[in-house]
Amino acid sequence: QGRLLSCEHDARRVTRTELDGSLTVLIDRFDGKPLNAPNDIVVKSDGSVWFTDPGYGIDGPYEGHAADAELPRNVYRLDPATGRAAVVADDFVRPNGIGFSPDERRLYIVDTGISHGGPSHIRVFDVDGARLSNGRVFAEDFAPGMSDGLRCDADGNVWCSMGWGDR
Repeated sequence: QGRLLSCEHDARRVTRTELDGSLTVLIDRFDGKPLNAPNDIVVKSDGSVWFTDPGYGIDGPYEGHAADAELPRNVYRLDPATGRAAVVADDFVRPNGIGFSPDERRLYIVDTGISHGGPSHIRVFDVDGARLSNGRVFAEDFAPGMSDGLRCDADGNVWCSMGWGDR
């Protein structure tokens, strides 16, 4: 639709820049609590918005400002008709990059939990409308580094970033 969606770490929200340049806040709270710091986002062809909320923007001043997490580090889906959010995955240490397969039957999500004592891998889920099922590890253990963002190309190949952090 020609509009830009943004995950704002410091403001702890997901926004849409409209064609006239104005901003629409799509979500900044869930269950009455502020989001941690949304990080990556993808839009499905049905208009639903899926995003990760790992909290890196509240870890300190580098990507936002220090604050306490009031929510688990979840993956959310915004319903295009109602604008309501739902948690679609709640078992990540630090959900990060996110992307659909070309046919949108699979959703890939990076866990950068290695930075907090957790895993460093990509998981894939089967997508059934607004729900995820059959979560499994797709690419394991990038340690000592980690992946961050990812996307699928038109042929279904998964491309991801790779970094070593402070190493």
